[in-house]
Amino acid sequence: MSEQGGVESEYGFEPDSGIPSSAGGLQSEPTNVTRGAALATLLRPDAQRLLQGLTGPLEELGFSGDAIAGLAGETRLVEAFGSAWYGPDFIDRSSPEERLRTWTALNQNADPTAAIQFLFALLGSNSERESVAGAAALARVVTYRDGPIAWLATDVTTPAWPDPPRVDLNTEWWTEAFEDFVERTGRQTADDQVVALRGLIGVRLRVAAYSNDPVVLSMVEAVRQAQADDFGGDGRALTSSLYPTPPGALVVSTMVHGTFGWKGNWWRPKGAFHHYVGTHLRNNLYNRGARFSWSGAYSQSQRIQAAEDLVDWAGDVAPNGMQSVFAHSYGGEVAAIAATTGARTHELILLSAPGTQYVNDAATSVGRIVDIRMKGDLVLFIAGTPQRLAPAKNLTEVTLGWNLLGHSATHDPATWVAEHIPGRAGL
Repeated sequence: MSEQGGVESEYGFEPDSGIPSSAGGLQSEPTNVTRGAALATLLRPDAQRLLQGLTGPLEELGFSGDAIAGLAGETRLVEAFGSAWYGPDFIDRSSPEERLRTWTALNQNADPTAAIQFLFALLGSNSERESVAGAAALARVVTYRDGPIAWLATDVTTPAWPDPPRVDLNTEWWTEAFEDFVERTGRQTADDQVVALRGLIGVRLRVAAYSNDPVVLSMVEAVRQAQADDFGGDGRALTSSLYPTPPGALVVSTMVHGTFGWKGNWWRPKGAFHHYVGTHLRNNLYNRGARFSWSGAYSQSQRIQAAEDLVDWAGDVAPNGMQSVFAHSYGGEVAAIAATTGARTHELILLSAPGTQYVNDAATSVGRIVDIRMKGDLVLFIAGTPQRLAPAKNLTEVTLGWNLLGHSATHDPATWVAEHIPGRAGL
């Protein structure tokens, strides 16, 4: 997952569960962006597996109980892209009326077709964040149906064509492109429409990858990460073994960044979060040379390799075990795998980490797990990863509020102070 900067106060919000908010507008933008991201999870055939602990947050966003329980399913997803999902007649597919209609239908009838139509309406929004949320969620859905979108498999730092100009998509540029798409494809067959839609999504996300907005970038990178996980991992098995941490001699704590984390500095010895933790919480936080880092690459194989490297690193600098490991996003999985395969760890502090099986398995290998996350994480919704851990006796949960940059807010010192995280987490 991405590591975009710090959090600004404007990104904290209280969701509006009312139906009228689905029509759009500046005040309801954060709610609709998060709704779009949430549909990336709700429309997955395996959605019910991922919804543990999320019913309350989804209801705060305005999802009905029927929608939460009934949108998912392999058959329903296929039916949602039948002939009725689009229709031959030109109408303003992104209008407030269309958004209200589709939002009402998906909630009243648990209608996946209406859910696809709502995402399509978001895609046509003149709000950059809303249109990218629609594109990101639709990218995940069409990937389930027809496989990956090609350009997302490449590194954005080596684009397939020259960098596009920086475009402010709160202008007429995107609105005109979307309306032209609707007019040109409205009378095509359903299958041809989906093929064309994949192209439109690719264009939207491709340009968004060069946005200056960290919220937009976090959604694009979440799609790329999720696609890499779905189609690029080698899935090789891990051998788990329990190494009990001896009492005393816990002389080292450290940090593990997530995907793209090496680009930021929050986890480095001179970074803001490292300084905060080292000054106020763990004076044994590692701050010398040869600090642990990993590629931050997309694939499962890279995370497994990073875990092996962390085992070796810990063996050199903390042969008697590590006290606290602060791990963000997929760095949490790296730290969890390491903890179960040889890096003796007393306390694993997860920051917006996906609740994968590897992370849950760490409960048997560490003395204590602290799970710090938002009510609903925009990035994890789009990625389609679990957002809660399985209950465990050694698990302490700290759930924060709503925040569009919440995925990175969990390593922001201002968030830790404002939310009283050290006290709530028992740190």
